[in-house]
Amino acid sequence: MSGRVVGPAGESVAGARVYVSSYTHKNHAEPQVRATTGSDGRFRFTATAAEVRSGATVATVAPGFGPDWVELSQLATAGNGSVLLWDVSNRSGVANADGAR
Repeated sequence: MSGRVVGPAGESVAGARVYVSSYTHKNHAEPQVRATTGSDGRFRFTATAAEVRSGATVATVAPGFGPDWVELSQLATAGNGSVLLWDVSNRSGVANADGAR
């Protein structure tokens, strides 16, 4: 699996942690860090066919950004997809009618 983590303006996010989680109401396994993005925001990790079929989720987190996630199967299908992180510099959590914070 490979991809690129980008911020809200399309900029590369270096140092983002990429997790794979198969957490469900029956499986309470903690997500594991599978990769950390390089200076270009790119990551790569190996996933088994069973993980792809299981409905596992790829989640990305980085300081100063909100998390994002995608199903592992979607990342596998996309090949070299991008994952978008949101700017959380406005931590009030209050959005206006347009969704802006």
